Amino acid sequence: MTVIVWSDEFYADVERIVIYLIDNFGLAVADNFVKEIELKSSIIAAHPEIGRASKATPEIRKVSLYKNNWLYYKVTDTTIIFARVINQKMNPKSNPYE
Repeated sequence: MTVIVWSDEFYADVERIVIYLIDNFGLAVADNFVKEIELKSSIIAAHPEIGRASKATPEIRKVSLYKNNWLYYKVTDTTIIFARVINQKMNPKSNPYE
């Protein structure tokens, strides 16, 4: 059985993005963002190899998540670690995986 792990950075990223979405676009948009995370997470749990390998860190995979956001995760023999959610438009040069 695969264990799912959510990193502290992942939670911090999601919280920051949700606050931004609520402040700028409203609760409905933020809710859709969270639902998209839930959907993509279940797809990844069922098909861990679905994401593309990141350029700088090939053991980290990524899937597109709600517009300019990418969900980064790592797959091991027994674990899927959801590492980060990064918005590519905000500061693409600060992305450690690309």
